[in-house]
Amino acid sequence: MQLRIVTSEREMLSTEVDSVILPGENGQMEILPGHTMLLSILQAGEIQYSNASKTDHVLITSGCVEVKDDKILALV
Repeated sequence: MQLRIVTSEREMLSTEVDSVILPGENGQMEILPGHTMLLSILQAGEIQYSNASKTDHVLITSGCVEVKDDKILALV
């Protein structure tokens, strides 16, 4: 899957991932390959992402996320 994290100033991250955990408005949500289309608000917390070689995270204060066709776009 392709994960992009974008702020109003720049693209923070663009990478291939196997899974993503997002701080959704109603709690954490995990995105895996083949996930259905999704549009959701994000609350303050941590976007955690992993691939075969590593797990990493980005702290955010708020935002929204769109998941479509194994592409995840987080506007934070």
